[in-house]
This record gives sequence, structure tokens and C-alpha cells, in this order.
Amino acid sequence: MGLAGLLLAGAWGCQLVGGGRFPGPDAGSVPIPEGRYEGFMEIEGGRVNGTLTLTPSGGAGFDGSFESPPDLLASGQGRMRGEEFRLDLSYEGPCPGRMRMVGRVEAGSGDLTGSVRASDCTGGADGTFLFRPG
Repeated sequence: MGLAGLLLAGAWGCQLVGGGRFPGPDAGSVPIPEGRYEGFMEIEGGRVNGTLTLTPSGGAGFDGSFESPPDLLASGQGRMRGEEFRLDLSYEGPCPGRMRMVGRVEAGSGDLTGSVRASDCTGGADGTFLFRPG
């Protein structure tokens, strides 16, 4: 079962998913998010809690990883454009998959909010996410 299936079923299996302050390079009016963020993704009725870690990689780019115990680890790269970002993550395992997070940095709080599209061997699913600086 993949992330799409996991979130639909509400149980762990093979799955797909991708706090701090905002120092670093800037591609627009908002600096690139950096550090650890605690939060969750909700996809078609299922919720996956975890930690999103972001590290600037030069210019408007950054590296990202999403970890959700016990054994989910997705990693990839992202790009900031103005106040919005896009982060593409992938994971390995018996049902490898990918996910794309498209969102924004909320002024004041620094929260990361937006939409997520996950796809793996079980198909695709759409949802939302919220991560807060931790």
C-alpha cells in the first residue's frame, strides 16, 4: 500500500509524503524557509504527522526532507518564488513514490501552508499541509 493508499486506509504501510526561522538567500519578498518544522499532511481524510527539514542550497533553491516515524523518509529539492515555494520529494521502499508540496510562508508566524499531491504504486491523492517552526 502506498501513501495514497495509506492515507485513504488510515494505516501505515509503504507511503509517500514531503522548525526554524528564515535566514538565508531570498528569491523575492520572503527569505527561504530554513530549519525544522513540525506538522502534518492531510490527504483524502488521512493524517500523517511528521517533521519537515529545509536547508538553503544556493540562490532560490533549498533541500528538504520529511520524516514520519516509524520509517518514512522522503527527500528532495525545492525552489522559492516570491512568497511561494514548491518542494518535490521522493521515497524508496516496496512502493516508491513522489510528492509535490506547493505552498507559502505565512507572514508573521512563519508557518508553511499549502497543497500536496502524492503518487505511488497505489495511485494518486491530493491534500493539504501545515508545518510550524519547531
